[in-house]
Amino acid sequence: MKKTIRGLLTLVIAVVAYCVVPKQHNITVVATNDLHGRFFDSAYVADKTNPSSLSKISQYVNNLRNDLGKNHVILLDIGDVLQGDNAVYYYNYKDTSGQAHLMSRIFNYMQYDAVVVGNHDIETGHPVYDKIRTELDMPYLAGNVRNEADEPYFLPYTLLKKGGLKIAVIGMTNPNIPNWLTPSLWSGMTFRPIQEKLQEQIDAIRSNEKVDLLFLAIHAGIGNSSNDLENPALQLAESFHGIDAIFAAHDHRRFCSKAGPDSIWVLEGGSRASHVAQLEIQYNSSLGKISDLTKKASLIKMDTCPSDPNYNERFAADYRKVQDFTLRPVGTMSQAMDFSESLTGQSFYLDFIHTVQLESTGAQLSIAAPLNTRIRLEAGTLNYNHLFQIYPFENQLYEVWMTGEEVKDFLEHSYDAWVAERGPSYNFDSVAGLIYEVDCKAATGKRIRIKSLANGDKFNPKAQYRVAINSYRASGTGDLESRVSQRLPEIRELIDQYVNEQGKIGPETLPTEKIGHWRFIF
Repeated sequence: MKKTIRGLLTLVIAVVAYCVVPKQHNITVVATNDLHGRFFDSAYVADKTNPSSLSKISQYVNNLRNDLGKNHVILLDIGDVLQGDNAVYYYNYKDTSGQAHLMSRIFNYMQYDAVVVGNHDIETGHPVYDKIRTELDMPYLAGNVRNEADEPYFLPYTLLKKGGLKIAVIGMTNPNIPNWLTPSLWSGMTFRPIQEKLQEQIDAIRSNEKVDLLFLAIHAGIGNSSNDLENPALQLAESFHGIDAIFAAHDHRRFCSKAGPDSIWVLEGGSRASHVAQLEIQYNSSLGKISDLTKKASLIKMDTCPSDPNYNERFAADYRKVQDFTLRPVGTMSQAMDFSESLTGQSFYLDFIHTVQLESTGAQLSIAAPLNTRIRLEAGTLNYNHLFQIYPFENQLYEVWMTGEEVKDFLEHSYDAWVAERGPSYNFDSVAGLIYEVDCKAATGKRIRIKSLANGDKFNPKAQYRVAINSYRASGTGDLESRVSQRLPEIRELIDQYVNEQGKIGPETLPTEKIGHWRFIF
């Protein structure tokens, strides 16, 4: 009897000791951002491949789950999935049958824990993102988006239980969306600054939910320590407390550093599946209490990782559909189109875009910039993939009213940056419908000499002109959104229609009498 009691006592002591001695645990957070539809290894044409893809990330996450245990891995996406690749374009607008969107099916397959809404996701319009919101098996987050009743349009945050910890993830999208997108794309919504009432939200979640960790996942860029609407990540780290890590996105930066008085990790993994942002958390637990919690962050490059064969097999039929769409012939081109020529003067590439904009709207003038400068399309058959290269964004075409003086000021601003080679080429706008010169030696703001309209009529600074311009530029330039006289479909679709109607395009087929002429003077 005594031996039995001693044995039981020894067992109890051992159990108590086991429970009291701290046990070490770990959790790894993996975040993707700005994927822009980079779902597949192949680029759809010939034998071209992408250096990285979501398939590679899928295999990387599978390996982590196998090594650490599924309950010790968190997978987040920080937005901008639905624009930038043939696959998402096809499933946004072409294959809109009853099946779930390709993004929903892939994210559900990969078992993401939460997804943040990006500005380019909103750009697809209500039919796309509202559908996806109902299809995802995980929360779709954007707490700073409110509906007409001032309630959250998307979920503001989610709670995760991983590795014995309770974790809150607050999701926000970019509040600058109304300045970029036509109102019909975000009707019924208002967008609050990320900073607005953020500390109240953090404090309430920590108090009411009793979380062990709180992450802020924002589709907004890194920025600096100053207050920034579009890129506030570092400013948030400087000004707010109770955050364990900030996962940023939007500006496509690769960033991994501590910031602010609380030494918060701020992470962003570039774009198009090139990297993942990874946060490794280690901690001890004893009798339900957490201690000695440490965090280590890094960016993991994906180009050398193997792809997920099960992923590739599961979505092979989708890939083939996108490839067939991509390779669909739309017309022919009589001469090569070298996009780089648009950096040094008037070019076939930009004249073609101007032509489509002028012919589609019937406007007097057209504003456009080179959206690609490193591509050369050879003469011969044009397929739909070439149209993605000619016009890579899903911008709509607007016609707006502008005075002649505003057009000249617009050109002065554009060429000031152009001559100085300052900023991205998509800000180097030219105007068709005019005959003008750019004096590179003249003072800033005095470089443009407009001689006449393209047809020889006098250009009048006080006159009102109908101007074709893309929706992104119109929404972000002054009050042009309020002066829209026409709203047309996406410019790439208009290019497709134009090429189909013409059958063959080339410099000789463009209406020079409408386009006009401009040149640099050195």
